[in-house]
Amino acid sequence: MRFWIDIENSAGTKQGSGPITAALHWRSTKRLDRAGEFAFEMPATDPNAALVTSRMVARCYAIVDGAVAEVGAGTIDSISVRMTEDGQPLLVVSGPDLLGELRRVVLDARSGTWSSYDFVKDVPYKIIFLWANVKLPTTTWSLADEAGSAIGSGANVTDTAVYAKFVHESVLTGLIGVANTTGEHFRLGTGRVVEWVNSFSSSGIHAVYGAPSPVAVEGRTEIAQIANIEWIQDSQDIVNRVYLYGAGEGFYRLDLTAADEWPDGTAIGGGSGPFTQTVDGVSLRLARTTGDASSLYSTNCLQDVTSDTTYGSNEMALAFKNIAPISNTAADVTAAANQLLRSGFEWLKTRSNPQDFYRLSLRGLQGVVKVGQTLQVTARRYVDGQAAINIDQALNVLESTTEVSIDGLRTVGMVVSTTERQPNDDTSVVVDKLAESVVSQAHQQTGPAGWTENHVAWMDDTTGADFYFWLGEEVAQVQQIVLRFRVDELQSTVKSNDTESSHTHSVIVYGVNDPSTDPDTLSRIVYNNAGDNKFYAAFGAGANETATTETGSAHTHGMTYGIFNALSASTYGHSGGVSTLTQIKNDIDIMVGGSDRSASATAESASGWFKLDVTEWLIDTDTLRPLSADNLITFSKDASAGSNKTAQITFKLQVRCSMQAVNYS
Repeated sequence: MRFWIDIENSAGTKQGSGPITAALHWRSTKRLDRAGEFAFEMPATDPNAALVTSRMVARCYAIVDGAVAEVGAGTIDSISVRMTEDGQPLLVVSGPDLLGELRRVVLDARSGTWSSYDFVKDVPYKIIFLWANVKLPTTTWSLADEAGSAIGSGANVTDTAVYAKFVHESVLTGLIGVANTTGEHFRLGTGRVVEWVNSFSSSGIHAVYGAPSPVAVEGRTEIAQIANIEWIQDSQDIVNRVYLYGAGEGFYRLDLTAADEWPDGTAIGGGSGPFTQTVDGVSLRLARTTGDASSLYSTNCLQDVTSDTTYGSNEMALAFKNIAPISNTAADVTAAANQLLRSGFEWLKTRSNPQDFYRLSLRGLQGVVKVGQTLQVTARRYVDGQAAINIDQALNVLESTTEVSIDGLRTVGMVVSTTERQPNDDTSVVVDKLAESVVSQAHQQTGPAGWTENHVAWMDDTTGADFYFWLGEEVAQVQQIVLRFRVDELQSTVKSNDTESSHTHSVIVYGVNDPSTDPDTLSRIVYNNAGDNKFYAAFGAGANETATTETGSAHTHGMTYGIFNALSASTYGHSGGVSTLTQIKNDIDIMVGGSDRSASATAESASGWFKLDVTEWLIDTDTLRPLSADNLITFSKDASAGSNKTAQITFKLQVRCSMQAVNYS
């Protein structure tokens, strides 16, 4: 078969006077939801060998069915020389396929805000067109469906809506994140095209191991021979109960408390739970805040019931550090909790049962099988009458290796599985842990916070003692709000007021003209003379104007400053000279959230102090979000209490919550 390799720079400009035609072969490996790789070999003495330099793009073409077709492409990362048995030097070239380019740019706050998505279905399109194509200006990526048809702006890409925020993840990692949270997939198409795969489709190929006669399958393009098969069953890491957490630290992490929707969009029933639902054929049990005996009273837990019954309990706590409320609102806390439940389910369903992976070496498969398709595999091998391998089912193609040489274009190897995820190995575990640490640093993690507010106010028969406080937008969730208070005798800084003997003041009032005979009588009543700073009275034009005078002895009023305490007997909430819980409940209404909560008050160990946990009346019990930013607690006289009393209320409010940094602009 005729094939050749073009070498291009990052702008797509071909290098040299022509393509490389002396390559011995080209091999491409494509992976589902991952970047793949390529490799080729050519004589090191070929004149075009000088074109092969790092960071250039190698693109292989071949004549397929009479037309030019691209076999594969990638960025040159590794160049080495090896000697053949006859002493000829060969240039060995390899690197990631074109999806590797998407690791080179990150999803940053390019327009002033991070890339956030609130349950939309076009996230892959926006990631590619708003970030990849802008930050890789010399290349142009596009998005297509599994049939290769282009997806345009505004069209739905994913079947499942996505709630996510990206902070410095690479474009490729962002696409992987969308795939993981939706249970959908993507692969590299032809050229710089990402093909989004909503569900696996049949390749129409049947791979057979141990065919009775190679002649029987020769020439049949729908059948391939399996030359070698390696079987790996992944069961040591079965997990059927997951404790799910999002962003945050310790107790202050996002959890499932606010979740109100199953992964399939069905509403979670009312009540405290636990709840059950079948999603994608998986029987699920969800304990948000209440467990029971069947789940050992575990909470914040999602369980695969069938797997738990079959294999016994296998538990794991999972942290999705990139899942957090986009903003600190009740709706966002619920949306984040629903996304956490969905992501946990997608993880659980591929690990709650043993999964089989097969690595196949193929012979005679002309053409290409795509990752994200299914392959019908029939393989039976008996040893001493025992079935060492016995497969006859459609398996998911996770990896596909294509090779082109003078002998033709063939799919020579595959990794297929009963599940949709890549097999675990030591490298993938290390990479996942490194990625998790980067996410933890890049994404805002909610953390514990607490503060105490102090206030003193006074009350009497008609005026209550008000205490205002705020739970600002930086508060993510509230764990507890506790009010501690004292009810004391009213205090004043005026200790006494001096008294004097009784005395009077006299003022002379002068006569005036008769208004009935003098029309100007009311023209001026009182005025001030600036010359002597005295007030004069005048009625009419001819009236006498005489200064007012006063009689009486000169004197002063005196005050003594200090601390004045009202009597306990004149103080609300007091009995027998001290404040008591019983008398407080009788005399005072403690208004929180529009209702009297005094009945819930308790006495503190410290003498004279009382306590009231006001949490449940100020927060949403599902989302743990404050019901209001501004809050008021008022102590006022109970209708049945006596009159003509006062009280001094000392407030100490303690708030324990989780906070998320807010960008105030």
